[in-house]
Amino acid sequence: MKRSIDSSSFPFRPLFYVATLILLTLLPGGCSGGSSDDDATMNCTTSNSPVLQLVSTTGTACDESAGSIRVSASGNGTVRFSIDGINFQDDGIFESLEPGPYTVVVKNDLNCMAEMQVTVKSGISFSQTILPIIQTDCAISGCHVSGAQAPDLTVRSNIFSAATRIKNQVETRNMPRGRTLTSTEIQHIICWFNDGAPDN
Repeated sequence: MKRSIDSSSFPFRPLFYVATLILLTLLPGGCSGGSSDDDATMNCTTSNSPVLQLVSTTGTACDESAGSIRVSASGNGTVRFSIDGINFQDDGIFESLEPGPYTVVVKNDLNCMAEMQVTVKSGISFSQTILPIIQTDCAISGCHVSGAQAPDLTVRSNIFSAATRIKNQVETRNMPRGRTLTSTEIQHIICWFNDGAPDN
C-alpha cells in the first residue's frame, strides 16, 4: 500500500530506531538432501540451518519510504535473503522501506530457513500526533467518555490498553461513528501502533 501523507502534518523526521526483534524461528521440513537419484530428504535442525542476525535498522517518517533493514547470516554454504518469502537476494540489505513490521527470511544451500520479525519504526509522537486525534474525534460527548461508549478514552491509560482495538476500528473505518478521519490521521494511528503503541 502506497502511503501518501502531507509531510507538513508530521512534526519531525526520525533518524535511527532500534528494530523490534520479535521472533527467531527455524522452519523445518523444507530441507532437501541426499542424492538426486533417491530424492532423500532430511529434517532441518539447529546444526544444519542458517543463523540469522540483525545488524541494523533505519527508521523513516510515517509519510516516507526511507527505512532500511540490514541482516547477516551464516551456516551451511551460501545463504540468500528475502523480505517477502518469495524473492531472494544475495545480500541482507533491504532499503526504501515504509514503516511497519517485516518478516526477514534466510535460506541456505540445503533449503533450510530461519526468519525474524523486524519493525521499521516511524517514531511518531503519541502526545503531539495521536492524542489530539483521539481527543477531537473519539473522546467526545456521547462517544468514548465516562457513562457512554467503553472504553473511556479520556483516561490516558485506557488508550494504550485499547491500542489494538483503536487501530483495527479506524483502519476498517468503523470508527469514529458519525465522524470521518482523514487518510493521514488513519495512517498516523497505524504507524503509532506498529511502533509498539509507545507513550512518547
